[in-house]
Amino acid sequence: MADAIYLGANQYGKAECRLVRITRDTPVHEIEDLTVTSQLRGDFEACHLVGDNSQVVATDTQKNTVYAFAKEYGVGSPEQFLLTLGRHFVDGFEWVSGGRWEAQQHSWDRIPVGGAPHDHSFVRNGAETRTAVVQIVDGEEHARAPTADVVERGDRLRRVERLGVRHGHGGQQSDARGERRDACRNQHGAE
Repeated sequence: MADAIYLGANQYGKAECRLVRITRDTPVHEIEDLTVTSQLRGDFEACHLVGDNSQVVATDTQKNTVYAFAKEYGVGSPEQFLLTLGRHFVDGFEWVSGGRWEAQQHSWDRIPVGGAPHDHSFVRNGAETRTAVVQIVDGEEHARAPTADVVERGDRLRRVERLGVRHGHGGQQSDARGERRDACRNQHGAE
C-alpha cells in the first residue's frame, strides 16, 4: 500500500471583518474602527473526511458574533475584545479547542472646525494601524504585544451625523432614532 495520507492540524475562520462602531451616548461622539479576523482550531476531522459539518461554526456565525459582541459589550481595548470573542468560541463549542484572533485598530482624528475639534466629525488618520493578536492554545491565553504598522494611505473622511454615518465614498447608513449604530463593512464597502 502507498504511504497513507493524514489530516494534520488545521484552522479556519473569517478574515478581515470590518467593524466600525459609533457611540452617540453623549453630545461628543466616539468612533472605534477594527478589522477583525477569527480563526478556530479543534476537532474538524469529520468535516474533511466524511462531509459532516455538524461540528463546524460557520464563518458567517463568527462574523456576526464579532458584530453582536461589539454591540453588547462594546469594544474597549482590542486585546480584551479578542479575549472575550475567543473565550466565547472555545468555551461555547466543545469541539473548538483554541484559535487565533487578530484585530487591526484604525485611528481617527476629530476634524477641526473653527479651531476646535468637532463633536461628531472625523477624518481617518491613515498614518498607523495598531495590531493586536490573541491565541488560545491548550486552554491558555496568549496575547501578542500591540504593534503599530505605518502605512501610506490617503485621508478618508467620515462625518458622523446625528441620524447616520456618512462614508467618504458616498454610501450612508442611518439610524432614524439617532442611537448608536454598528456599521460593518469589509474592505470593498459591502456588508
